[in-house]
Amino acid sequence: IWIGSTRGMFSTADSGATFGGPILPNLSVQDIVVDPGNPQTIYAGTALSGAIRSTDGGLNWTVITNGLPRSAVTRIGLSGARLYAGLDGTGVYRSTDAGETWRHSSGGLSAANVVALAVDPMGGGVIGTTSGGGVFRSPDGGIWGDARNGINSFRVGTVEYDPQTTGLVYAGTVNPNNARDGSFLRSLNGGVEWSIVSTGFPVYAVKAHPTDG
Repeated sequence: IWIGSTRGMFSTADSGATFGGPILPNLSVQDIVVDPGNPQTIYAGTALSGAIRSTDGGLNWTVITNGLPRSAVTRIGLSGARLYAGLDGTGVYRSTDAGETWRHSSGGLSAANVVALAVDPMGGGVIGTTSGGGVFRSPDGGIWGDARNGINSFRVGTVEYDPQTTGLVYAGTVNPNNARDGSFLRSLNGGVEWSIVSTGFPVYAVKAHPTDG
């Protein structure tokens, strides 16, 4: 398990009984993704150094920002050979060579501050949310389209694809006028349409079980 914090990264191999770290204590780590095909490869988004990568289980790290602007990488996602970075102020960038090079992939996004970024582990689709309350989907992280069908005026702050069921996506919202209110939503078609599962409380994080969604 890897944990990102304002004091770098921590890890545990015994379900939290003990922790190692901090690794890179001078960095504020915003998001982390481990390559499911090669757990020794880890990517992270940071506030000051952009995107970073380790290929030896976190012992050594390399800055991978060729093509990225000088901006905080707030979200990072991976599906197969496609690596995505959501940036603060400049939208979404995509890499197909393990982060060696990046290109801007924000066509259709209405705002540049990326709040959440979810990548379909089965099909490669991507759903992102922005600070302006927008929800967008893309089949490949290239051109984005609106994906708020069925979502009320609440702001979506977290999105999660089900790793076992094609097209199943979950999302959590918060009422911008009442922080104690929100809803939990579900989409059965990859974010094209959403339905409310439960409401009356804010949902800040959603994580699907890898084998028992």
